[in-house]
Amino acid sequence: MSEKPIDCIWLWDETAPRSPSVSMGVDEALTNLVPYPVLRIYRWSIPCISMGYFTPFDSVRTAARSMPIIRRWTGGGVVTHGEDLPFSLVVPRTHPFSTLRPAESYLAIHNALLDALRIQSPLIAHRLTLSKGLTDIRSLSCFDNPVPHDILFDGNKVAGGGQKRTRKAFLHQGSLQISADQHPIPAILASAMSDKVEPFTPDPELLCQAEELARCRYETLEWTNRF
Repeated sequence: MSEKPIDCIWLWDETAPRSPSVSMGVDEALTNLVPYPVLRIYRWSIPCISMGYFTPFDSVRTAARSMPIIRRWTGGGVVTHGEDLPFSLVVPRTHPFSTLRPAESYLAIHNALLDALRIQSPLIAHRLTLSKGLTDIRSLSCFDNPVPHDILFDGNKVAGGGQKRTRKAFLHQGSLQISADQHPIPAILASAMSDKVEPFTPDPELLCQAEELARCRYETLEWTNRF
C-alpha cells in the first residue's frame, strides 16, 4: 500500500449521469467554490470524446465522426468516453497536496487508484503496473501514449489524466478505461487517497455555476474550436 496523500477527502459519488458539457462545468465550479479536497466520481449521459485544452480541433473532428467533442479545461490528449470511469480530484491551493509538483501529484493519485484496483480485484493485481513512459508519440489518443506513472494493464494504458492549477485550486481529471466489473467502488478509491472520508453534497450555487459554465463555455464553438 502506498502512503495516503490527503489528510481528509470529501467523496462525491454522482450516480445520475450528466452531459459532457455540464460535467466539465462541474469540475470548473468545484475549483472556484470548494474549500477542501473533493474526489468526484461521475458518469457520462452519452458517449463522447474529450480533448486536452491545447489539442487542435481539426485533428479530432474527422476521427470523432458523429460523437460529440468536448474541450477539457485540463491538458493531455484525446480520450473516448462512454464505458470508462471518469473521476476528478479538486484540492484548494491552501492544502499541502497542491504544493506537489505535477509529476508528484500524478504519481500520488495513480498510486491510490492502483491500490484501490488491487484491493477490489486481487486476482488481476499482478497484471497492473505503473508506466515508466515512452519517448515517442504514437498518436493524439491519450491512451496510445503512456507517460510516467500512468496505470498499465498487461502493458496497455488503462488510466491517465490531465491537470490544471489556478490561483484557487488544483484540478486533476482522470479516466479509467477498464471493464466495468473491475471499476473500483468509489468509497474504496476515496479510502485509498485518505484515512478520513466524508460525504460531499453540492450546494445550489455550485450546480448553478456549473450549468452556466456549460452553457457559456463548454457548449460554445468559440471554446471547442479555439485551437
